[in-house]
Parts: sequence; C-alpha cells; structure tokens
Amino acid sequence: MIERQSGEELRAFNRSAFQKFGGVEGLLTRFLERTLEARVTTSQRQSAVKVLLALTDLDRQVRAGVLTVSALKEKLKGSAKPEEVSEAVSWLARGDVRLITPQEQEQAVGYELAHERLIPALMRQAGKELSAADQANRLLDRRVNEWLGNQCQNRYLFGLRELWLIDRQKPYLVWGAKREQKERLLKLSRRRGYGLLAAVCLVALVSSGFGSWLKFTPSGQIYQIQWQLSSLLADASDAMVADAAVAFAKHDQWPKAFAITQKYIQKDKPSKPRAQGLAKFISETSGFLNKVGWSDGQIALLEKLETFANSIQADGAKSDALRAIATASVELSDPDKAAEVLANALAAAQNIQADGAKSDALRAIATAYVELSDPDKAVEVLANALAAAQNIQADGAKSDALRAIATAYVELSDPDKA
Repeated sequence: MIERQSGEELRAFNRSAFQKFGGVEGLLTRFLERTLEARVTTSQRQSAVKVLLALTDLDRQVRAGVLTVSALKEKLKGSAKPEEVSEAVSWLARGDVRLITPQEQEQAVGYELAHERLIPALMRQAGKELSAADQANRLLDRRVNEWLGNQCQNRYLFGLRELWLIDRQKPYLVWGAKREQKERLLKLSRRRGYGLLAAVCLVALVSSGFGSWLKFTPSGQIYQIQWQLSSLLADASDAMVADAAVAFAKHDQWPKAFAITQKYIQKDKPSKPRAQGLAKFISETSGFLNKVGWSDGQIALLEKLETFANSIQADGAKSDALRAIATASVELSDPDKAAEVLANALAAAQNIQADGAKSDALRAIATAYVELSDPDKAVEVLANALAAAQNIQADGAKSDALRAIATAYVELSDPDKA
C-alpha cells in the first residue's frame, strides 16, 4: 500500500505521513481507489465492485464467506453478466491486486474478501462507481431484509429521498424471490411518505392562506390590531384598557370587551383609576347600545353594564356610570324592561355617599323616568334628588343640582312644584 502512494513525503512512512493518509481507513481507501484505477472501462470497475460487494455481508459489515464463481454469478444475476463476473474474479485474485483470496474447497475453488477492514472503503467506493440502478437495487435488497428481520416495524420503511431514488430506477429493479415483500414495503413506504408530504403541504397552505388573510383583508388587519391590543393590555393603564374594550365592543365583540374589562380593570382592591376606567368603559359603550340589532341583546348588555357599575366603589365614577345607564335605558324598545333597569340604578344611586355625585345620578335617573312617561315615579325620584341636593355643602355644586332638578319638574308639566 505504501509503495503505491505518490510523493517522497508520503513514501516516507512516519507518523506525519500516516496522519495525512487518514489513518488505516484512509490508507485502505486510497489503496482501493488506486487499485480500481487499473480497470480501464467503467463497466470493468463496476463489475469488480459488484463482486467485492457480493462477498460482503453489508447488514453486519463482515465478510459473506467463501463463494465459488458459479455462486457469485447466481448472486449477481440480473446486475452483471456471467463473463463479466468471471473476468472480475480473475483480476481481483491476481497477486498484484489481492482484493480477494482464493480458498481451496473439495469440488471447486472459492473466494472471499481479503480483509474486513476493506468494507468501509468498499462501501464508499461503491457509491462512486455503481450506477443509480445498482444502488437502488442494493438499497431495496438490504432494507427488505432489515424490515422482515425486525417484524416489519415502521422505522424500516423508506424515506421520501430513498423512494425517489428507487422510483427513478423502477424499470431496472431486480425483484427476485422476495418480489411480494418488496412491493409491500414500497407500498407502505409510499403511503406514509405521501401522507407526511400531504400534511406538510396542508400546513404550508393553511399558513400561507392565513398570512394572506392577515395581510390583505380588512378583517385580517383588524384581527392583527386586536391581537396586538390584547398583548399590550397587561402593562397598559386602566384608561387605555377601557379604550381597547370599547374598540372591541364597537366591532360587536362584546364577550372580548367584557373579558378584558374584568381581567385588567375590575380588580379586588378598589382604586380611583380603576373606578374611572370602568366608568369610562360603561359610559362609552352604553352610548351605542341602540345600534345592537336585537332588543334582547340590548337588554342583556345593559344589565351586564349595570353589574359593572354596581361594583364601582368611587362615588363620582359610580355616578357617571349610572347616569350613562339611565340615558341608555330610555332608548330601549321595551319600556317595562327599561323601568326595571332604572329601578336597579336608583337603588344603586341611593348608596352613593358623596352628595354631589348622588344628586347627579338621581337627576339623570329622574330625567330618564320623565322620558319614559312615568311622571309618578319621576316625581318620587326627583324628591329624593332634591333631598340629596339640599345636603350638598359646596354652593356651586348645590346650585347646579337644584337648577337641573327644577328643569326636570318643568318637563313634568308641574309648574307649581317647579
């Protein structure tokens, strides 16, 4: 082997040269390559490689034993001509080649691979020398044996790349005695491979379609904005959260609006900013409840807003919310239900401690009763509002409350009381 290397440095067999060879494996690879270069034609090189492979148990990476020329011809039937096998055996066994060694047997001379250390180099050389058809046949033979020897486990099925190699050489495949098993292995491999390919294509199609929907349709762009809003709410102020909730409500996504209001504003501990944020959400959404296309929906939404208003602890914010609800209730198409909503608002307003805020809420509720054509109830509410207004200490706030109450009495057509 060393004698065949070129270059003075390589012929001087020392540690440096040995490393340059790539160790034992490198030496054997170079030796096999240089030896096969003596074969003039591609057909001769391929015949030699096929004989070497026939003398190799590729599954276990050991020699396949001693085989006679007739046994080699039978084993290579379909991939090499008998005369090519005979010629290749004679050449490989020559004293100056010695890739196979003859073994005397009782009836005929047999041959075996010269050394098992040649097998890795032989397999690399086979990938270079053998045609695609030969490689496909060897892959099919090896895999069907592995598959059958391991109870037909799915992990021995062909991958997409291997199927592509075999399918391209389909006219040149050698089926042999295991034709049925080979065909079944290929069928199961295609079924799994095409299933995986279809799944990948479906995911790509859905992703592409979803991306196009997000980028090029108004609804998709709105969805992107809404998603970005939701992701920013955790660090947003209560007023910003209220604005986001109102935006969802305007697009008729009331469950989303109520959800983020409950999650980010309606907390256990009361505080003025939270109360103001909640009152802002109630005031702004109640203003367009009349645009909801079904009356039952308007009532259900107004009752939900009223529940939120009752949870507000700050008197001023609670008064603002109740006034918005009172105004919205007038626009309901169901007067009886509107009166029920106003009655609940009146009960909530009675619990407001701050006189000015209480008076403001009562005035708005009274005005709503007037618009509902319920003068008796309006008079009762106005009397409560008047009593609350009389207790207001700040002159400006007291004057505003009394003026509004007097105006409401005028609208009731009760000039004496006004």
